[in-house]
Amino acid sequence: MGADSFKVFFGLRFNINYQNKDEMEGLDNESDSRIKLAKKLKLEWFTGGSFEEDYHLFIGRTIGDFGREYNYHKEVDIRKLKESCNNVSRNVRKAGFKEKPMLHFQFFGDQ
Repeated sequence: MGADSFKVFFGLRFNINYQNKDEMEGLDNESDSRIKLAKKLKLEWFTGGSFEEDYHLFIGRTIGDFGREYNYHKEVDIRKLKESCNNVSRNVRKAGFKEKPMLHFQFFGDQ
C-alpha cells in the first residue's frame, strides 16, 4: 500500500476502460500500439488511476512526482521545460497521434 501522490506530466492522457480485459492485457504486456509508439520515440509512458473510477495511459514526459514517497518540491528551469515540451509535441506528431499534448496535474489516491 502506497501513500497519496501527485504527478505533473506533459503529454497525452488516454482514458482506459479497466473492465476491458483486452485493453488491460495490452497495457500489462506492453503490446498496446500506443505504448509501442511511445517506446519507439523514446517517450515515457505509464498507467495509473483508481480501478473504481478512472484509469489512464499517459505518454510524454514526467516533470515531477510529489508526495510522501516522492518529492515535496522541485524546481524546473523554464527553458528546459519548454525544450522538453517541444520535444514531446514533435514526437507525438511524428507518431501520428491526433491528440494535443497538455500539461497534466494528476492526483493518485492511496490504493
